[in-house]
Amino acid sequence: MEDLVTVAAFPSPAEARLACAELESAGIQCLLPDQHTLGVDPGLVNAFGGYRLCVPESRVEQARAVLTSTVSDEELEAQALAILPQDDAT
Repeated sequence: MEDLVTVAAFPSPAEARLACAELESAGIQCLLPDQHTLGVDPGLVNAFGGYRLCVPESRVEQARAVLTSTVSDEELEAQALAILPQDDAT
C-alpha cells in the first residue's frame, strides 16, 4: 500500500470535504484521516493542525495542482450556462 501525504489542511470540515470532492472529481483518491476525531471535539482542530487532506504519495503534485488551480469568471459562466435548460422557443 502506498504511503499517504498531507497536501493541505483546512480549518473547517466543510472546506476539507469540498477540497476532497474536487480531488475525487479529478480522479485523485483522498482521505480526511482526522474528520471523525475532530468532529467529536472541534476544539482539537488547532492542536491537530486542521482537517488534513491526504493523497497517495504518487499523486501529490497532481493534487496540489488541482487544489491551487483557479477558474476564470468566464469559465464559470460557461459551465453554468451549459447546465441550464435551453429555451426551445427561440
